[in-house]
Amino acid sequence: MTMIDVPYQFINQDDFSGGMNTYARPERVGSSQGHVAENCWSEPFGSLSKRGGTQIYNTVAMSGPLQGLYRFYQEGGSAYFLAVDADNDVLLDAGSGDFTGEAIGSFTNAGDVYFLTWREWCILANGAAEYPRAYNGTIFRELGMPAPETTCTVGEGDGGEITGKYKYKITFVYTWGESKPSPASAPISVTDKKINLTVIPKGDTNCIERNIYRTEKGEDQYFFLHTINDNETTTYTDIEGDDTALGDGTDLIFNNDMPPHCQFLAEYAGRVYFAKGPSDESSVWYSKVNQPNAVPATNLLVVGSGKGDSITGLVPFGDILLVFKRNTIYQVKDYGGGTVEQEPVSSFVGCIAPRSITRVPGGIIFLSHDGIYHFNGAVLKNITEEIVDDEIKNITKAKGTKAVGCVYKRYFLFAYDSSEGTDNYNDRVLALDLDSGGWFKWFGTGWNPGIISIWDGGTDSNELYYAHADTGFVYRGDYGNYDEDSATGVKMRWEKRYLLGGGGINESKVRDIRFDVETSSRGNLSTLWEIDNQAADTEANITISLNVLNWEDGIWDAGVWNSGTVERMRRNVRLKTGRQFDLTIRHSEPADIEIKRFDIRYQDRGRRNR
Repeated sequence: MTMIDVPYQFINQDDFSGGMNTYARPERVGSSQGHVAENCWSEPFGSLSKRGGTQIYNTVAMSGPLQGLYRFYQEGGSAYFLAVDADNDVLLDAGSGDFTGEAIGSFTNAGDVYFLTWREWCILANGAAEYPRAYNGTIFRELGMPAPETTCTVGEGDGGEITGKYKYKITFVYTWGESKPSPASAPISVTDKKINLTVIPKGDTNCIERNIYRTEKGEDQYFFLHTINDNETTTYTDIEGDDTALGDGTDLIFNNDMPPHCQFLAEYAGRVYFAKGPSDESSVWYSKVNQPNAVPATNLLVVGSGKGDSITGLVPFGDILLVFKRNTIYQVKDYGGGTVEQEPVSSFVGCIAPRSITRVPGGIIFLSHDGIYHFNGAVLKNITEEIVDDEIKNITKAKGTKAVGCVYKRYFLFAYDSSEGTDNYNDRVLALDLDSGGWFKWFGTGWNPGIISIWDGGTDSNELYYAHADTGFVYRGDYGNYDEDSATGVKMRWEKRYLLGGGGINESKVRDIRFDVETSSRGNLSTLWEIDNQAADTEANITISLNVLNWEDGIWDAGVWNSGTVERMRRNVRLKTGRQFDLTIRHSEPADIEIKRFDIRYQDRGRRNR
């Protein structure tokens, strides 16, 4: 029997960017992937670091759960952080999480609130039987231009120059436009008289003027007559005969209708689009160009079938507007000149979670019935097919509707309710590295996002905030090193299964296992090697632990690891070549750490020839 030495074999792991791939067979896992990648970031050059912690932003809870959360940036540079609480009140952050001031406005009914920034205005809609709201930092109001519901009273005045039969209409004027007209007044016929208008209707507090329109003698077309430069005066005397040009000849505009009751909003082709009313699950309305407050009733599309296929979102994409429905996707194209048309994009893929729809560089990501999809304008692709993970595959339709997504730094974050438990919170977060395509799983106390808000405008620089799915608290995510609810350090874990040797049934001994970790900062790192030959032989199971407690130059004692050094731990264990071992990296201390690489060197001690 002869022992033959075999050269050392090396495993080098210097790229973690592929993230998580839960295929059971190691050979199906990419060289940059691990079976487990939890609470990790993949840095631009493929190194591995922990995600940040979570910190409560508002020390005084609002009435929860929140129905809306949004950071609003004006073109002039001002920024506002808005929250809609469980009492339907719209609250403004006075700074540092102080939402305790008086509500700036409210909705009448409950409903998930969606937002859109239009120039200096933030538009809010909740899907209930009420108008969207608008806020500009000073005024909170119903979107649109409410029109007079009543008209003026007309009567014959003293001597004048008016002869004929006439009717009048009134409009309200706002800083953002003019309403459609009131009902017509009763007709009045006079001969060489003045006409007195009384009980002229007054507008709400946002009305700054009122315009009076009148027909010409015996006609039905209305022309501008006079502006009342206030919202108080209720009388006017008309002295203009037909031989005098009425005003500037402006026709009365009849179709400055109020916006619809709706839930979803989008800006596209200079218009604001509105979708899904409480009883119109397939309707899409659109405003006049550059006039979000004026939505003619005829500016309406019924998109696809409405039976069980309700609209779940609107997203502008290039020169089209995508209309997501539960089971299908359509595109709307504005050809100009009032021509707006629709056509199907997919008849078998839709979006079940409105808040999951996220614009990413080069496409859109959203949750469908059978996974997370990416659409680049031409191709729909399920991008979770390689994550063979029951938690992802078994997201139920009921739980999936609450999933939320966002772009943060170079990641798409996707928060969802796992199939485990009955808490009905989004207690898991997947992070997709948009550069490498690698998935990482986040979890921990406090991570239950119901709504996510990214601060990335004005003087803000990519900050992550979210509303807890059940409470009235807002959290700042990826911040610090602790999950504040538990006051414990974030726990990172990365695990991969490796094959040893070339297979076969020959027994051998492995010796001289060398482990070299290169890091970029001080911290506490624990690594676990679990060698398992998948047999009943207890000799073949051993756990080797290396604990890196501190990094200080020149120190190596029990459990202390020097940054950048190479140390050797020798263990002999009987196993069969071709079997596998799992390597797990855990890091649960508060200090930050970045792992750039590790090397494993192992050697077959020899083969037994028979």
